[in-house]
Amino acid sequence: MTGDRAGLSDPLNVAMKNSGLAHLLSISGLHMGMVAGILFFSLRGVLALIEPVALRYPIKKWSAAFAMTGAFLYLLISGSSIPTQRSFLMTGLVLAAVMLDRTAISMRTIMLAASAILLIAPESLHSASFQMSFAAVIALVALYENFSTQLSIGTGEDGWIRRGMKYIFATLASSLVAGLATAPFAAFHFNRFTVYGLLANMLAVPLTGAVIMPCAVAAFILMPLGLERLALQPMGWGVEWVMQIAYWVAGLPGAVLAVGQAPDAVLLLIVAGGLWLCLWGQNWRWAGLAPVCAGLVIWMMGAALRPDILIEGEGRLIAVRNAAGELVASSATAARHSAQEWANQEGLMGRLKSVRDEATAACDAQGCLFTARDGESVAFVRDANALLEDCAVARIVIASVSVHDCKGPQLVIDARDLYFGGGHAIWFEEDGVRMETVAQRRGQRPWVSARE
Repeated sequence: MTGDRAGLSDPLNVAMKNSGLAHLLSISGLHMGMVAGILFFSLRGVLALIEPVALRYPIKKWSAAFAMTGAFLYLLISGSSIPTQRSFLMTGLVLAAVMLDRTAISMRTIMLAASAILLIAPESLHSASFQMSFAAVIALVALYENFSTQLSIGTGEDGWIRRGMKYIFATLASSLVAGLATAPFAAFHFNRFTVYGLLANMLAVPLTGAVIMPCAVAAFILMPLGLERLALQPMGWGVEWVMQIAYWVAGLPGAVLAVGQAPDAVLLLIVAGGLWLCLWGQNWRWAGLAPVCAGLVIWMMGAALRPDILIEGEGRLIAVRNAAGELVASSATAARHSAQEWANQEGLMGRLKSVRDEATAACDAQGCLFTARDGESVAFVRDANALLEDCAVARIVIASVSVHDCKGPQLVIDARDLYFGGGHAIWFEEDGVRMETVAQRRGQRPWVSARE
């Protein structure tokens, strides 16, 4: 109800992530839309029962204003995090469109919401939550614009059975489309793909909409009367059911697949193709599948594009790719955060292989010596006393100490290079060695102090 996740246990957090239900833990568009929808339809339903009011006054607009007020209060109560602010802006635009007799849900509304958010917080463009939220919304609007007849649930000539079947079909289609739209962003940013995310959401989202969120709204209303327990008790049952769904789905065989890091161009291709599919209404929109497929092919070939050597910015850890294409770390305990990030980018569920597990690498107190993928030797020097020997045998020397005289290797990186450049990535290429540093990738920025 307030967005505070401090009381969640680590196993529950892992289960929610691995089941594809982590989005239920943060107050986002789903929650804000449900709160606004519950308030809107509840007030409109009550006012429709009062014949003089329903016939003489714009109860739809009144209900939209009431829902907007409730959504704003919910924004304040929840702590006004960036995702919640974004959700409120999108919900508010929809309700404002209702009050102004404009189309409430359209690509134009999404454009206005995205523009407002980017004007206020332009850095959110790079965040996973912004990208996933708008990807899901754009895909769902495109779905209903093209298949509104098949998915709409109206009274008309449809009986209760047919309307019920339409509701189930619409829920399935919405979950599938939203899941497909957000999957590339989740895999790109978090290096994980939840195989049974659709199943988990099909079970948990209707439960959230039918039990948890209505009870949450009722609890807020009953709190001034001291009767919130009447709503919190069934809400607790709903939350417990969602937790059990998360544990069950996360425990299924192969529930999570690790995905290696992809080049930025891959995400750009998938986004371009997805937008082409969603924004056009004519048959040529299917041409958008071409860049999406191209992006996926490049992603699958991404292993060949990853660095052969990675160096942690403070010189505590390096990892070298062996002949089998696996990264081998110089330590199993040093710089654990960097090591875990490298493992995620490699598409590994666990940790990187260390020198203890690798026959082609050896370490002692003074440093390590690796045999890289192309058969060349790479030395990692921790003690200046080992420089003379390593400079004589290694093609690349990486040192956490200062190096003044080391003329044999093709490339030498020492403590001074790490101080100015930060982390390093190195590729072996036919015409030599290519290197990229964090400082080069970051570029010159006014808010980054230059090291001298």
